[in-house]
Amino acid sequence: LPAHMVPSAVVVLDALPLTPQHKTDLRALPAPGGARTEEHVEPRTGDERALAAIWADVLGVDAVGVTDDFFDLGGDSILAARTLTRIREALGARLSLRDVFTARTVAALAPLAAEPSAAAPSDPIPSAPRGKPVPLSSAQRRLWFLDDLTDGGTEYNTGVSLRLRGPLDTPALRRALDRLAARHDSLRTTFATVDGQGVQLVAPEAALPLRTRDVEHLPADRQDDAVERLLTEELRRPHDLTTGPLTRALLVRRAPEDHVLLLAQHHIVTDGWSVGVLTRDLTALYRAEARGEPDGLPRPGAQYPDFALWEHERRTGDADADDLGYWKRHLAGLRPLELPTDRPRPAVRTTAGAAHRHHLPKHLVDRLRQLAQGRGTTVFTLFAGAAAVLFSRYSGQRDVAFGTVTNGRGHRELEDVTGFFANTVVLRGEVDDTVTVDRFVESLRATVLDAFAHDGVPFDRVVEELAPPRDPSRTPLVQVLVVQQAAPARPQLAAGVRVEEHPLPRPAARFDLVLEFAPRADGDCELTVEYNTDLYEAATAARMSRQLHRLLEGMADGPQRTLAELPLLSDDERRTLLDSRNPPARAGDHADGATLPALFEAQVARTPDRTAVTCGGARLDYAGLNRRANRLARLLTAHGAGPESLVALCLPRSADLLPALWAVLKSGAGYLPVDPGYPAERIRFMLADAAPALVVATRETAHALPDDCEPLLLQDVLLREDAEPSDAGAPDLTGADLTGADLTDADRTRPLDPSHPAYVIYTSGSTGRPKGVVVTHRSVAALAAWAEETFGPRGLAHVVASTSLNFDVSVFELLCPLLAGGGVEVVADLPALADGPGPRRAGLLSGVPSVLSRVLGGDSAVEADTVVLAGEALPARTVRDIRDAMPSAEVANLYGPTEATVYATAWFADGTVPDQAPPIGRPVARTRAYVLDRLLRPQPPGVTGELYLGGGGLARGYLRRPGLTAARFVADPFGAPGDRMYRTGDLVRWSADGRLEYLGRIDQQVKVRGFRIELGEVEEALRRCTGVAEAAATVRDGDGHRRLAGYVVPAPGARVEPEAVR
Repeated sequence: LPAHMVPSAVVVLDALPLTPQHKTDLRALPAPGGARTEEHVEPRTGDERALAAIWADVLGVDAVGVTDDFFDLGGDSILAARTLTRIREALGARLSLRDVFTARTVAALAPLAAEPSAAAPSDPIPSAPRGKPVPLSSAQRRLWFLDDLTDGGTEYNTGVSLRLRGPLDTPALRRALDRLAARHDSLRTTFATVDGQGVQLVAPEAALPLRTRDVEHLPADRQDDAVERLLTEELRRPHDLTTGPLTRALLVRRAPEDHVLLLAQHHIVTDGWSVGVLTRDLTALYRAEARGEPDGLPRPGAQYPDFALWEHERRTGDADADDLGYWKRHLAGLRPLELPTDRPRPAVRTTAGAAHRHHLPKHLVDRLRQLAQGRGTTVFTLFAGAAAVLFSRYSGQRDVAFGTVTNGRGHRELEDVTGFFANTVVLRGEVDDTVTVDRFVESLRATVLDAFAHDGVPFDRVVEELAPPRDPSRTPLVQVLVVQQAAPARPQLAAGVRVEEHPLPRPAARFDLVLEFAPRADGDCELTVEYNTDLYEAATAARMSRQLHRLLEGMADGPQRTLAELPLLSDDERRTLLDSRNPPARAGDHADGATLPALFEAQVARTPDRTAVTCGGARLDYAGLNRRANRLARLLTAHGAGPESLVALCLPRSADLLPALWAVLKSGAGYLPVDPGYPAERIRFMLADAAPALVVATRETAHALPDDCEPLLLQDVLLREDAEPSDAGAPDLTGADLTGADLTDADRTRPLDPSHPAYVIYTSGSTGRPKGVVVTHRSVAALAAWAEETFGPRGLAHVVASTSLNFDVSVFELLCPLLAGGGVEVVADLPALADGPGPRRAGLLSGVPSVLSRVLGGDSAVEADTVVLAGEALPARTVRDIRDAMPSAEVANLYGPTEATVYATAWFADGTVPDQAPPIGRPVARTRAYVLDRLLRPQPPGVTGELYLGGGGLARGYLRRPGLTAARFVADPFGAPGDRMYRTGDLVRWSADGRLEYLGRIDQQVKVRGFRIELGEVEEALRRCTGVAEAAATVRDGDGHRRLAGYVVPAPGARVEPEAVR
């Protein structure tokens, strides 16, 4: 086996523990008793003895043999960095993190330290003159500049929070705080501008004032919130960098022997490493003051001003050239990490923050440590790897980049110094779902080592050199940070007081997200997700932490798994997404086995005299509509129409549209809408492709049909109850039975079944060829049943039908009300409602948002009980406009492709006015919605995926396109055998409350005025125009209108006129 696959420990058992399924229970296996499996070998040379001593000191072990593994002994990247500074001090050798990670033993590292190329000249940090201004460090300069811009901002407020349990001596604590300030120059530092340059000044007086607050009087269950509020208020108080103090102390009393201490600091004088130093020193100083004994602390080898001056003097010329060259190569072509947010990203970045904390148990951390040790890396690499997979799943990007932090203390004498040394570096890598965890970790290990090897150049300098496009809504280069804090010491006793870290509130966010892994002294780990509250909800942060936990478990369980096999969902969450968020299956209602004529005729029997259709001054009741439809149906049957055939309808919008439509359905045929306003070429293609048994038109619309088409011309006389077949101008109907009685299967060419086509509607195709979607009676019946359940007979009593028959929303407007005993008002189009005299009243208005916006802006007021919007993304502004114009109207945002029979999901405003684009809601009855990745795995809430639709509303497929049908209507792996689901091509995600949010199209498809348009088809049609060499199409928004725009490039020598192209 290769080295990384050889077990670092072997444990002998009587038998392997088994799960109830008789598989090996990996979690029940005992932890190895010890890390060392080889005989201890003493150091043999001076260099080996020096290295062994350094390792023992840094790792906190008694003795180190030359064959002991650094990582088996508990080493990590932080301890490796400390080891390197001590090697440089003791041996005068400059080694890299890669050397430690690769060599791993003293025996292998000693020869590297002895190589001449590793020799490093002594570079001590001299003391800076006291009492004089000192230049800012490179890290401080950026914060000084940002503070000047924000004028009192709190984005960079941070600090140290400690829980003190025991009999606290407050006066001794005050004296210890003063001594802490005397020990660390950074706690007495302020800033000023001298000769146009920022400088730092160290005050000679050592004082760190302590304020006290008391919550002891509150009940125990309210104290936590009260303490959190007090700490947050203190952290939100601005620091004045010029006057100070930049460190403030607050002591909150919970009980006589229970306190919380906060040191609130500006980041310009502290960093994460400083937290451990300050905690250690304050504990020792308090113990000394309380007991009157020496503190036992070593004198700091340097102070922060010493470092700042030393760095300033050496950072000249091309000192950073090599590092900058690396970052230019490594970050070339970097795109922002596009993580979906819960709220729209503000135009200018905000800093409001919060944090969610999640516990990673010791048994998981131990397994991760073993996994890391066996692969020559650290737990941080696994943390970063899990984060990269999470970011890739959320964003859909394979090229993932995020930041991390190095401690910036490359000298031994800086280890005990507080101040702002930290530097940000970028980790960028490819997340390839097909590689194994092992290979991914190996790749990420190299990335981490390379980044840390080039961390000498300040992050701001990297940004300056790369000069990414300025975006005030984002931080430059990286918007997400993944960091690991140093493991804290175990809680300490100081004169009877137990001192331990207390969670620090995070009221400010410097990045969109920060994932912070903090190992605890007892071996477990705390994961903190810090997030910008203007972008993310608390529930999202909590969900991300659970998903990271699950990814880490998956990595530990199966390093030979591919990344694609790592789960984000638990079994319960998977069941929730597949079942709880989809309506239950329904059986036994009329949507399951009835045909549309049977359902309509049953409604006619219930309400024969009720008004069914109006148009202008024309009116038809249910009985009259049914008689006219029956007479025409018999005429169609006489001409060969029947089940599995099509009848094309090229008709004007009038009251006679409904009898014609129902006549086709009663004959058993499916109707093919042909809008007379369509281009002649489009009509010709549809008729040739669909091959209808006959075409029905009027003299007014027949001109739109191809010359070789012989339509059946319907004269008004044929639809009147007193018409006679012998009327002048009527077609020859000799022998035809035109009675108004309902048709039966005996009257049709074959029995009618719910699986037969009800209609075929053509939609755009990505190859430039439109495709006909075949929808059955069963699917329309399911839609009608949902409409009646949702809106009720009263809600469907007056539905304005304004949509072209070629757009499937017309099915909802024309058929669903008449199957529920409602009424339909046929109008030319929706804007016509607002153009007439006086206010107009409707029960239910249906339309696309862009068209309805024009209605609201019309000359006449329009009112409705319900407004149903579909066909385009619904802007929040449109909902507000509707609310202003119709305060009592119910507003619904409905979504559905033609292939899912008009509507598949629904969102109802329920009186609310959203501040962003509303979701598309929840699946309607008899529809199942899945959000899946490319491997058909359910995506967790918040994660983008493709929307798949299943259930009773699916279309049969595409007319005479079996290959395309098979590609788009695929087997439903979550349903019963034989169930299908439709690939919509739409990108969506589940929200935390179980609603679907629409994010965009995978392909080029768009919607304009509710019509689905494939830009590829438009471009192909443009290219076929005479004289056009190249073409492009896009959608333009403006003035409340959405327009399809075409762009053409003439062929050499050709002249193209826009009107000729249109």
